[in-house]
Amino acid sequence: MKKNEQAHISLIKGGTRSHIVIFLSVLLTMACSQVKQTAPISTGQSAYRHYSQALNYLTADQLPSALDEIERAIHINPDISTFYQLKGQILSRMNKPEEALQAYSKVLEFRSYNPVVLEQMAYLHAGQGRFLQAAHLMKKVLAQAPEKNILWLKVAEYYLQLDKLGFADNAVQSYRIRLNKENKPPDPEYFRMKGRIAYRRGEYKEVAENLQKCLRSMQLPAEDLIILVKSLFLSGQNNRAYDTLTASGLSVLKECEVYFLRGWYYFTLRNYKDARRQLELALQGDCDDVLIYFYLGKSYLRLNLPEKARQMFDIYRQRSDKPELIKQLDEELHLE
Repeated sequence: MKKNEQAHISLIKGGTRSHIVIFLSVLLTMACSQVKQTAPISTGQSAYRHYSQALNYLTADQLPSALDEIERAIHINPDISTFYQLKGQILSRMNKPEEALQAYSKVLEFRSYNPVVLEQMAYLHAGQGRFLQAAHLMKKVLAQAPEKNILWLKVAEYYLQLDKLGFADNAVQSYRIRLNKENKPPDPEYFRMKGRIAYRRGEYKEVAENLQKCLRSMQLPAEDLIILVKSLFLSGQNNRAYDTLTASGLSVLKECEVYFLRGWYYFTLRNYKDARRQLELALQGDCDDVLIYFYLGKSYLRLNLPEKARQMFDIYRQRSDKPELIKQLDEELHLE
């Protein structure tokens, strides 16, 4: 081969190597650029994958795993309010109300308009006995979402727990006013709250009227059923009280509570022996209603057992907020 040809071939080989180096450099630069562009996207996708997994665990009631996953999502991207909302739900289900409240508060930092979160915070505060905070939060919910009109009845319940009967009554009226504008029938809860408020005021006939309306469309909780039966007794509707007890109370109330109310009924019939027996059974069953001591004492008094009556009245006087009920009985017993 001639020297010219050899030199030409060498030049071609050298040029090829140069082009390869340049080509690889370009590829490397493009790859690095591509990594920089796609890193944030893949990071976001990773955060939402953990969020989705947390939802799955929550649905399956695997709460510790759900919490781990949402914590990972927040660690990757701490600027998504939805992540904190889910964390609040998980912590609430785990019975960690204070931590749940912290998570929900973080949601409100991102977006103050969030009636769903405010409602959940109200329930958590109420569960911890902070009824005033719960009422204020529920009012914020209603300001943001007035269509949730029924929550006024929750506001009434919280004020009732604080013995603020005027505020409770105003909340019930707010519910009814909006309901009238919408031309809708009241929820049974409306009558239940009206009955509860009336009971605190000692308006027993009104209690009975409202709770009986409620009873037509729902099963009353045990506490409200006891209030209804008591109010029927206290408003002189003794037979109706007993009918309500036997029709609705036997499957809901504790056995000792049934003994107590049945004993009260026998007392109204002046059947003091049976009243005594039922009330003694109520005491043996650890029924904690203070009126047991009042009616058992009266039964002992009618059965000519003054010492036993005195013992019952002394206990009633110590535990009751209405000791004046036994003033006349004290005179009968010649007590000071």
